[in-house]
Amino acid sequence: MTNVDLAHYDDIRKWDPKVGDCVIWHGWFQHFFGIVSSVLIKDDSVEIIKKGLPLLLFDMVSEEHNKNKVKLSIGTIKGSRGGKYAVIRAQGNNIIWYV
Repeated sequence: MTNVDLAHYDDIRKWDPKVGDCVIWHGWFQHFFGIVSSVLIKDDSVEIIKKGLPLLLFDMVSEEHNKNKVKLSIGTIKGSRGGKYAVIRAQGNNIIWYV
C-alpha cells in the first residue's frame, strides 16, 4: 500500500497571501470562513469576503461580496497563535494548510 499525504502543513508565518486562499478565523463562540479577494501590498493587508458557512460563499452575488468584505492586516494573520487563523491553499493536487 502506498502512503499518500492528504495535506501538507506549514507554519502560518511562512504564508505568502494569494487571491483564492481560504481563510478560517476562530474565536470565542463565533467563526468565519473567507476567500482572499485581493492582496494590498501597499497596505500590507488582504481583503477577504467572509461568511459564517463556507457553502454560503458560493451563493453570494456581487452586492453581497461588497457587504461582507473585510480588510485584515497580513501581520495579524501571520502573527496569530493558538489556531485563531488558518489558511488553506490548493496548489494543483496538493492542499497546504498554514496553521
